[in-house]
Amino acid sequence: MLGALRHRNYRLFFVGQIISTIGTWMQSVAMPWLALELTHSGLLVGLVLAAQFTPVLLGSQLGGVVADRFPKRPVLLATQSAFMLPSFVLFALSASGQAHYWMVIVAAIATGTITMFDIPARQSFNVEMVGKRDLTNAPPSSTGRRSSDPPSRDS
Repeated sequence: MLGALRHRNYRLFFVGQIISTIGTWMQSVAMPWLALELTHSGLLVGLVLAAQFTPVLLGSQLGGVVADRFPKRPVLLATQSAFMLPSFVLFALSASGQAHYWMVIVAAIATGTITMFDIPARQSFNVEMVGKRDLTNAPPSSTGRRSSDPPSRDS
């Protein structure tokens, strides 16, 4: 059995990451779909995806600095909480019929900016929870995340 799962905190974190990943998948489908519904343009759907992943591409180094200099647990609590805001705002706007394409772009940029801080903190948090001895047995917390996420060292 996986030695990392002996650690209660890791088990809780891992289950939480599964739930978070489901939300990430839903959001990754919903934003481009909403853009398509609003514009009927494949090009503009691609721009939503580019807006979502550009902050990760350009700003992950800053996210790594934050993960190294600040306690990872509060950073992860902040990022995981912040992920809800763009989703709920887009839901409210689209449910009320007030959503516009530019709002989807803003939500995509916001999601990408949050992700650039979340990825480095999440991946380095495993060591703090299970220690180096059990780290190789810990399923990476990035399992099932977006394909744009960088691979972890232990995968």
